[in-house]
Parts: sequence; C-alpha cells; structure tokens
Amino acid sequence: MASAKKLFVRKLSYAEKGRLLLFERINNKKAVRARIILMSASGMKVEIISILLNKNKNTVRKWIKQFNKVGISGLNSKKQPGATPKFTDRIRKRIKDIVDKKPENYGLPYKSWSLPKLKHFLEEKKIVTSICVQTVKNILKKEMGGK
Repeated sequence: MASAKKLFVRKLSYAEKGRLLLFERINNKKAVRARIILMSASGMKVEIISILLNKNKNTVRKWIKQFNKVGISGLNSKKQPGATPKFTDRIRKRIKDIVDKKPENYGLPYKSWSLPKLKHFLEEKKIVTSICVQTVKNILKKEMGGK
C-alpha cells in the first residue's frame, strides 16, 4: 500500500513569516492558525502539529491547504451563515399584537401576560408549534424596540 503524500506549507516569504509571528502572539483563533503554518514551515508533520496544538488532523490540514492556496488572508474565518429564523416576521408581529392586547380580550381569566402564559397561549392556539419562554422574551424584546 502506497503511503499518502505528506502535507506541508509552501515556502514562506520573509513578510509572511513576520506577519505570522505577529499573529502568533495574539491569543485567538488566528494565532493558532499561524502556529499551524509556522510549525509546518519548520518541517513538522500534520500528526505532530495536531498533537502539540490539540487540534484535529483535518483542521490542521485545512489551514495548511488554505494558506497554500491564498496566503495570509486564508487564515481569516469565513462568516458562517446563521440559522434560518424559526419564526417568520409575520409570526413575530402576531406575537407582538397579541401582547398589545389584554389576556381578557382572548377570554382568559388573568389581567396581564407572563412569558409562560404567553408561551402556553401561542402553542394552544397553534400560532406556533412550540416555543420556549426565552424565545418569546427575545421576540418581544426585538419587536418592542429593545436590542
């Protein structure tokens, strides 16, 4: 069985090495990525780098390949798309409209909404399939102009 070709970073320019050394001093994700590149440039194998940095071998390979492909800018994280909102703007507005009225208007035996009461009402009336109290709170905060 043939052994797989070992992956190493390409030869670094003087400027690249300088920038990587600067990145390495910052304690963030880019610093770890810079360490991966510098360690590979010094001849360390992916397996050793992954052990020393406590990173998955595939992660180490990914950053080496990315650096080899596009250079320093390849160490930046791509913005990950967020989750698709579970509740549409229409449902969010409807929740706000419900809260703007008193529970008595809906034939309920209490004078004001609490988050658990509102959650129960929304699910009971099939406005939403299910919703947690924190999500109700977040929707109201946003719809009422909070941050």
